[in-house]
Amino acid sequence: MRIRIILIVFIFFIYGQGLLKSQPTIEQINNDLENLFTHCYKNKMFNGCIAVNMKGKEIFRKCYGEKGLNKMELNANTPFLLASLSKQFTAMGIQLLAKEKLLDFNDKANKHLSDFPYTEITIKQLLNQTSGLFEYENFLNGKIDQIKKAHFESGKTIQNKDILELLKKHKPPLLFEPGSEFNYCNTNYILLALIIEKVSDKSFSAFIKNRIFEPLNMNNSFVLDGKTKPTANRAVGFKWSNNEKSKSLNDLYPFLCTYGDGGIFSSIIDLQKWNLALDNNTLLSKKETETGFSPPKIKEEYSPYGFGWFVRQLPFNGNKATTHSGEFVGFSNAFFKDLVDKNSIILLSNNSSNYRPALNTTLIRILYGAPFNLPKLASGHWMTKQISIYPIDQAIERYHKEHQTSKKNLDFQEKHLNRLGYDLMNQDEIKKAIKIFELNVQYYPNSANVYDSLGEALLKDGEKEAAILNYKKSIEIDSSNENAIKIIKELKQ
Repeated sequence: MRIRIILIVFIFFIYGQGLLKSQPTIEQINNDLENLFTHCYKNKMFNGCIAVNMKGKEIFRKCYGEKGLNKMELNANTPFLLASLSKQFTAMGIQLLAKEKLLDFNDKANKHLSDFPYTEITIKQLLNQTSGLFEYENFLNGKIDQIKKAHFESGKTIQNKDILELLKKHKPPLLFEPGSEFNYCNTNYILLALIIEKVSDKSFSAFIKNRIFEPLNMNNSFVLDGKTKPTANRAVGFKWSNNEKSKSLNDLYPFLCTYGDGGIFSSIIDLQKWNLALDNNTLLSKKETETGFSPPKIKEEYSPYGFGWFVRQLPFNGNKATTHSGEFVGFSNAFFKDLVDKNSIILLSNNSSNYRPALNTTLIRILYGAPFNLPKLASGHWMTKQISIYPIDQAIERYHKEHQTSKKNLDFQEKHLNRLGYDLMNQDEIKKAIKIFELNVQYYPNSANVYDSLGEALLKDGEKEAAILNYKKSIEIDSSNENAIKIIKELKQ
């Protein structure tokens, strides 16, 4: 089972409690970071830039790899697409307008967006992700083929104003009463960008440049809004071929020109300037900055989201911290700030890597002196290379042997083979995909998801009866699997 999405956010870190050793020296942290990223770059787990601060001072900054398909090396001034890390800049834009009393956080959104159909939603609820609005990406994903066709035939692009018009036209029901629940939704920040434009009477790109980038000397940062062209020196999203000897593009969608929820490019050195500005309250007063790091209370508990940041208490030292990550096409980024000790980690990558969550965990452990292991190579990653070298049946034999002997070196989670199966389906290697899904069933026979995935591949291959059997098996394990229930019903009709 898979979910097709355009953008996605991941929580920055997962880590155990009670595992801290004594605080390591800066020299030890640097050595550990160097070993970590040398290992990850060598194994195609990471291609990008990393910056680490302790007590507000940079202790490590380095770039590994290339800007894209060519051999040009990344450097500290290379702009990366930030994806959802852009939200913190959108939130700052709103805060700057509030500081000038051009809007109020408690204003209804329709005060600034004419004909906005949800009259009860406030600007603060958009910022806090508590509006209850429908996720616009869900609509786009369902229409992706039509959108691509329209773009290539007429040059039509999807912009923020189009998202607003969709809301006006279709008026999808709210998921919950505004302010009563938290639900991460990119639509909120699309609307906040439009409010910035309406109130400031400037394009979002011009406003962010004039009010944030220029004052902070963020010279390699810009908003990609359909009018601004990306600079030639930017990082390009890519992915490695199965044999890891060549690359292919996994870069921007030319038909998607939304911003506010994403759309900003910035470099590691520019983000360090932004990081310092947040520490020093350069753009806002200390009280105003803290407002953005203060989630609302919902049903006697604090929501996890402030203004453009997830906010949480670190379990090992009790410090308040903000985190966010951003995923889009080949880009995978993360930002962590310990607001008390002023420790931070900024991670930017452009090689379609699935290893960022593992990297995040290891980085936190290194910074705070907890025991850590270098990230393991995903079994699907390893298997991809085997398939590029050996016939599929022989590759599977090698997998069985590796599973018995290399559990210390490979990560054998179910999701890795599942992802490989879908990669093969996307490459029209349907027979190989079926064998990979069957292999996953063999190792995870109690998972509803593996039978669902196998059923999908069999159905695509025309094996209707076999597909139904696997969907039924999935439902036996998980009776709430609506996808399988729906497909069986359609097939029987």
